Amino acid sequence: MLNENEFRSLQDSLNSIKCTYEKGEFALQQLTHTLELLRLNELKSNAENSVTVDTLNNCLDNKANKQIFLNQKLEEIQMTEFKEKEVQKMLDQLNSEITEERRNAVRKIIKLEEETNKVKKALGIQTAKNEKLEKPHKKVSEELRGHRFEEYSLSQGVEELQSNIREYQIKTSMLLNTIERKDNEIQAAKEKRNTIQRGLEKLLKEHKESLANMRNQLKEIEKSQEASELNIKAYEEKKETLTANEKRYETEKEKLQSIFKKKESGVMKIENEYMAKAEATAQLQEEIDEMVEKTKNLNLSSRCLIDNLKQQAETMKGHLANEQKERVQVQRTQRKLHRQIASFNDEQSLCVRKYHRRINEAKSKLLFLDKEKIRLDEESKKNQEKANEIQSKINTEIAQHDSERLKCAEKIASLSKMLDDSNGICKQLNKEIQDELPVLEDLNSKVKKNEQVESETKSLQVEMNQTIRSLESEIRQLNDANKTLDFDLKQLRKQIMTLESDYKKKLADQIDLLNSTESNIYTNVCRLNTVNIENARLDGGILKQEQSIQEICSDWEKILRIKSKLRNRYRSLTDIIENDHLSEQRLIQSSIEFYKYLIEEKMKFISTECCQRDQLFKQILPELWRLFNEINQFFEIGKSISQQIVSSKVDKMLALPSSQNVDVHQENNYTNNKKNDNNNNDGDNNDDVRKCQN
Repeated sequence: MLNENEFRSLQDSLNSIKCTYEKGEFALQQLTHTLELLRLNELKSNAENSVTVDTLNNCLDNKANKQIFLNQKLEEIQMTEFKEKEVQKMLDQLNSEITEERRNAVRKIIKLEEETNKVKKALGIQTAKNEKLEKPHKKVSEELRGHRFEEYSLSQGVEELQSNIREYQIKTSMLLNTIERKDNEIQAAKEKRNTIQRGLEKLLKEHKESLANMRNQLKEIEKSQEASELNIKAYEEKKETLTANEKRYETEKEKLQSIFKKKESGVMKIENEYMAKAEATAQLQEEIDEMVEKTKNLNLSSRCLIDNLKQQAETMKGHLANEQKERVQVQRTQRKLHRQIASFNDEQSLCVRKYHRRINEAKSKLLFLDKEKIRLDEESKKNQEKANEIQSKINTEIAQHDSERLKCAEKIASLSKMLDDSNGICKQLNKEIQDELPVLEDLNSKVKKNEQVESETKSLQVEMNQTIRSLESEIRQLNDANKTLDFDLKQLRKQIMTLESDYKKKLADQIDLLNSTESNIYTNVCRLNTVNIENARLDGGILKQEQSIQEICSDWEKILRIKSKLRNRYRSLTDIIENDHLSEQRLIQSSIEFYKYLIEEKMKFISTECCQRDQLFKQILPELWRLFNEINQFFEIGKSISQQIVSSKVDKMLALPSSQNVDVHQENNYTNNKKNDNNNNDGDNNDDVRKCQN
């Protein structure tokens, strides 16, 4: 009974232990599930925190930029107020100077009016004196007019006589010109005759020379024919020798072809053996290519992970670039405001220049009035001097008139003598003309002889006219081509006119744009005034924002510290990943180069010992299979190691944002383990190499 009770109690205790164990397992499952949920929540919270941190950073950057912009605006407003005060001072000074200059100008004008009145009085006195002197001057001028009329009538008679003399001289010159022209025609006809004779002589000489050249050429042709006949005989002899040589060569060729066929069969056997060996090498190369592709796939998988990490870094850089763009936009608005303020300053400077110009114009007017005063004084002095000169001239003209009257009488007497002499000369000229008439008849006979020579030259001219007509036909063709070119020119001119009209339209459009820009400038000036008013309103809001900015700055400093820590962690991770990637690439490259080296040695070994290929092939096959299996094992080990490395890196990347205070000791342990694994892999590779060498 006791044993059964104990057994039952033990069973109950076992059942209770099982129940507690099941409850513990269920609780563990729930805990693992809750831990997974917590991890997911932590990841989400970390992502949200990063987003909030970025937004806070952007907000703080914007607020800082706005604060800088507002400070610059305040400084610009203070500078504009200071400049306005200075401009007002300058305007007050200009107004005071203008009033003083106006007073001085009024005083000078009053003085000038007084002086002009004095000058007018002096001119009135001078005009009265001139009127008194004009009466005797008029009498003298009337007497001079009468004497001049008489002189004019006498001069007309003299001109008629001179015109008659000129007519006689013209007639004599005409006769002399006709005589000279006939002589020139005779000489020209003689020259034409001489030129024609010379041309005919040249043609005869050229014809004789051409005949001599033709004879020489015929002799040379006969000599060349004789030489060619000799060459033909020599070529026929050579041809006979060549035919004999060709027959001998054909017999030798047939013998060589039989020998070549025998050797060709041996070469075909060697080629077949070589092709079999080449197929074996091709199979080995295919296996090597497959191994290389596997290594490339491993590299691609590792590169994909690295590219994903780089993309995350680029997204961070994109956020930074957007922040920089916003800053650039704020700077552009600042530049626009600076330009508007500069335009306002330019307008103020233009106003100041206008006032300066008006002052300078007033000064120039005063100088001009002073110069006129001086000129009037000088004119009054000159008028007095002219009156004195007129009186002296009147006296001298009276004396000159008397002397000229005596001279005219002497000239009339001399002209009458000249008329008598000219009549005698005309009579002598008529006698000389009658004496020269027989000479003219002789000249006419000579002219007839020259006409006969001209008739001979006309026959030559007919031939020349034919050549001229042929040239005219060519000229017409050229004119037709010129007409086509003229048509093209007209079309080009039309195109140019259309282009000019288009450019005129474009200029009109540009003028409209200029007008619109002027209106825009006026609106911008109005906007500037509104901006100044809004700046005054913003002063009150700036004081409130300063307090909020100070609070944000304290938060911003904390965020910057956290940000610097995260950046340091990110840099350390990127360095570790790059180092691992480089070590993996080195291992893969070293293994590939080693196996390539082994395969090349095996190929050399096969090519040198072709006679023993069957025995060696049986020995090499198991070794190659063993090497192939070892290579596959090595690459599977590399895959597992790379997957472990990537998984450990991903776990660390996920664990970093949740736990900010990660121990550096764990990272150092990881790097040490990685180095040990790499050293172990290097040792395995070295063992494999030694085995293959043995």
